[in-house]
Amino acid sequence: MVRSGPCGILCKNYKTLPVHKRSFHSREQNCDVTVVGENGQTRPCGRVCKNISALSDHKRRDNSEHKTCNLPVIGDDGLQRLCGKVCKSALDLSNQKRIHRKRKPVDVN
Repeated sequence: MVRSGPCGILCKNYKTLPVHKRSFHSREQNCDVTVVGENGQTRPCGRVCKNISALSDHKRRDNSEHKTCNLPVIGDDGLQRLCGKVCKSALDLSNQKRIHRKRKPVDVN
């Protein structure tokens, strides 16, 4: 076990110590992703995150491009069409696709 200085975390070996330091003990990071503001103009996000790990989480959660669900569904009219739901992130899209995979009861009448 290797101790990581003042934070007191124990790392398994010398290879994991630099990863820990880079992820949790880096300086503040600014998000430089270009986003579209409410007025339709593009601007840099500019959010200040406390370290690289927080910046990575922010980019994945808040600044990922919108994704559209393209799985086929059966509409109320009985015709097959694409879902078309717009999801904010890749995680939301994954959850949306999971909804389509759930089994639905079949009406035998």
